[in-house]
Amino acid sequence: MFRNQKPRLYWIEEEIAMNCKEIQKFAHVYVDGEFGAEEKRECEKHLRGCEECCAIIRFEEQFKSALQNRMPKIKAPQPLIDRVLDSIENEPEPASSFSTWFYVVIPAAAMAAASILIFVFWPTGESPEAEALDDGIVHHENALPMEVQGPDVETVANWYRDKVQVPVRPPRLRQHGVVLSGGRIVNYNRLPAAYLVYRNGKRKKVSVHIFNPQRLPSSGLVRTRMGGRTVYFGMKNGHKVAVFKNNGVGYSVTADVSMDDIKKIVRTIIHRH
Repeated sequence: MFRNQKPRLYWIEEEIAMNCKEIQKFAHVYVDGEFGAEEKRECEKHLRGCEECCAIIRFEEQFKSALQNRMPKIKAPQPLIDRVLDSIENEPEPASSFSTWFYVVIPAAAMAAASILIFVFWPTGESPEAEALDDGIVHHENALPMEVQGPDVETVANWYRDKVQVPVRPPRLRQHGVVLSGGRIVNYNRLPAAYLVYRNGKRKKVSVHIFNPQRLPSSGLVRTRMGGRTVYFGMKNGHKVAVFKNNGVGYSVTADVSMDDIKKIVRTIIHRH
């Protein structure tokens, strides 16, 4: 039935309501933040009315927290990280449908490897680099009030003049389906930085931090070369992150898009700034 046609949303809701085992089977996926926004909403809708599944989720969260606290903070060798990045680049983008998780069997070994990659690709601890990257995710996930409104790039650029330690030239990203919504001053990398938000209605959001790169928050991320620049990639809570320095200015891009799309955004910034 589902082979040639994507199931309608009410079929997904019915499956969730009737079969708690399916939710519990992928509790670790939910806890790791690997579901997209739509899938997360559907899970949480089920959890609000099911104490049994809530207990499973709480156990998974406690187990993950205990594991993270006990694991040694070890960075993988750079050759290994580079090989994994090459594999990710050659891997086709997975479908985002919630039903994909329910009808595709994921081998246990693959899930274990994915868990390891989460620790490899995202730094932990209290270092400035870890704090900056986590701050960037928090800014992206929350609807912070804008201090200057877009979409006019020149107006926003002029507002930032003398407010941060680097020149702020907001990227033009219309070709990527988003326009400049606005900006504000935030603390990033323990220094005042420009935070720019790009949107396509409510469906797509791209966050750009522009900052002083005296301490580039790159530790633990995956390094590659793009447009003659070194770019560091990572992922957390389902968000893709790219960090790089271009002409003496630091950039951090956070978005809920495919790896290919965030690379296109990075190339645009490098070539035009």
